[in-house]
Amino acid sequence: GGGGGGGLTPSINGGPSTTGLVQIINIIVGTQCGLVNVDAQTALALTTLILNAKLPYSVPVTTTSYTGQGFSTCAAGLFTAVDHMETYFNLVKLIFGTNWPIITSTTVTTADLNQCLSFVTNLQQVISLSGDLGPFISNDEAVILSDPLFLPSYLSVSTVSTLITYINTTMSSYEASTYTGVSGIIDGDQLVARVNALAAALDATANAGFSDMLNAVVNRYRCMYIEVNTPEQSGVCAQVQLELSQDISLTREAFLATLDINNGGDVLKNVTAILYVSDALGYDRTSWFVIAPSTSTGLIPDGHAVNIAGGTHGILTWLIEILPYAAPATITKYIVGGDLYYTVPGQGTLRTPLYPQAIYVSPSPLLAINYFYQSDIIGDDPFTPLIEPSVPFVIGVTITNSGEGSANNINIVSGQPQIVANDKALLVTFRLIGTQVQNASIIPGFTAAVGTVSPAQTKTVVFGLVSSLQGTMSNFNITYQYITPLGDQRLSQVTSMRIHDLTRMVHADFDNI
Repeated sequence: GGGGGGGLTPSINGGPSTTGLVQIINIIVGTQCGLVNVDAQTALALTTLILNAKLPYSVPVTTTSYTGQGFSTCAAGLFTAVDHMETYFNLVKLIFGTNWPIITSTTVTTADLNQCLSFVTNLQQVISLSGDLGPFISNDEAVILSDPLFLPSYLSVSTVSTLITYINTTMSSYEASTYTGVSGIIDGDQLVARVNALAAALDATANAGFSDMLNAVVNRYRCMYIEVNTPEQSGVCAQVQLELSQDISLTREAFLATLDINNGGDVLKNVTAILYVSDALGYDRTSWFVIAPSTSTGLIPDGHAVNIAGGTHGILTWLIEILPYAAPATITKYIVGGDLYYTVPGQGTLRTPLYPQAIYVSPSPLLAINYFYQSDIIGDDPFTPLIEPSVPFVIGVTITNSGEGSANNINIVSGQPQIVANDKALLVTFRLIGTQVQNASIIPGFTAAVGTVSPAQTKTVVFGLVSSLQGTMSNFNITYQYITPLGDQRLSQVTSMRIHDLTRMVHADFDNI
């Protein structure tokens, strides 16, 4: 997400607290080292220029809406995105002071970045609630935090010392229920207002279809740049919203528990069984598994219970799925047992322990899925008499397995892109033309048979598409839902799903890459 990015979702309802302030500082300071990629540098530079009124526009940056003020759609969108970024700057200045640096790739070196990460880690540790003095920074912690050996070049010892005093004074004031009207503290009223302003800006950014506020600034600027630098034509700039639906499937390990009950006597009523799982040392680990409600065969339904007639037998079965941390590194043994409950006429409810059975659980895969979308689309230019040919563009997917188990039989099935919004009724079509897995040739069809992704392995899938018209792809957004027969999202073996811009796809055939 980068600085002010999509990972920030702070909000405060009511007054602040030391616990809330610790969480906010951890979030905000954690974004600082992320402001070193190209898009972040561009976004921050543009934001600073516009806020300082150095661009040739008369922009009322405190205005929340630019529509109806003579601005084009792209320009109004850029100024709105800058307003959203300003809420991030305002919160940083309140918490860390007006002299706190907002770093970019033009102001730091690689060594600075490493030192920044070290400083952020140290700061987050010393103000954690489990630190020496809880949310306060102790003298010993201050010495560590201010050590020049651990500071990036853009931070001085005096700047950090001032910050330490500022934070400790604020914590003391908040614990005394004094939030505002005191000099030398983070004003509580301002903190609530600025955090909620940032949360509102992040919501507005997400609702506009951007992954984070930096991405919004860059994409809005690109739109305005094209608008300003393209000669006037007898046409209009039109936006089309596309939707591409894909299903990613894989096989996973599960267990089927079966209980066969032979009843040689009288009818058994209210038959139920409760399963539990323990580890090799006897500790209860049932919470590490998801056990589906039992299904029955040969049993007689009786309201919410089942019965087994005399002289017959019935079968209860359970599907047991495993949470990823049940076997993080190696095959692990567990014991499945349980108790059978039933009612016998004249004897009441009886319990019979079930004979335990051993199962061996394999490590799970942990999959990070990254999507890459190509921004420049080459197709027919509607302002020329010739019909230019369409050049395929790509949407790439990488699947990386950081777990200790293999992900097997992975398939990605894609639908055709669908136009879901076309306000100006633009005559344009989009079409998926084929798929490619790893370095194989592109083949027609909508299914990418990825196969097995072993531990520490990454596999790549490319979907080739064409557009009938030229244009620019932006505001790419992704949502996903893990679907399992048991409906428990904790079973998901997908740890993350992210989106990235793609300029061009190349094949790098080098050793160790």
